[in-house]
Amino acid sequence: MPMFPLSIFLLPGERTQLHIFEPRYRQLFNEVESDKSNFGIPFMMGSEKGQMGSRCKLIRVLKRYNSGELDVLVESEGLFRLTEFNSMKEGKLYPYGTVILKKELSKELASLEVQEAYESLSKSLSGTEIPLHLNESPFTMTLMASLGHVSEIKYRFASLPSRDRRNEALLSMIKMIYLMVQQEKVAEQGIYLN
Repeated sequence: MPMFPLSIFLLPGERTQLHIFEPRYRQLFNEVESDKSNFGIPFMMGSEKGQMGSRCKLIRVLKRYNSGELDVLVESEGLFRLTEFNSMKEGKLYPYGTVILKKELSKELASLEVQEAYESLSKSLSGTEIPLHLNESPFTMTLMASLGHVSEIKYRFASLPSRDRRNEALLSMIKMIYLMVQQEKVAEQGIYLN
């Protein structure tokens, strides 16, 4: 799979915009656009590649510059474990890698306890200005994506060794956000402008 190493980690369904300026990645995106193929974003932690990444598709080219640079919108279709990384492939400027797709993570169901806590959090956000865009979903990765965490936390979450551990972590995060929302509501009621 063609690779575009970045310090972002997209969970399934998440989208992001990228500015493509290096010749090797301009070549990659021109090929991805013409072939309608996927590419990988192995997660970079500092200067080191993580063991996981996001299998992405190009949604559309947002802007083309005279210099050949591109602004693109991409979406994660799933996650993979990186087994081999090559900085170049013959005839290509961009890196390639061998991956094992982690299809089971995309359809992993959240526990009933997590779903109930998430529903309570969703209801508690009513009337607040907290910028979380919660959605109804039974899947752990979709629920995690909606919480708005940074890439490193999402990476660590997806790397947990079992569904039970991911559910425990997700429940803990939801409960923490719920408590913060409740605290904000209490603070709003106790502050008066003069």
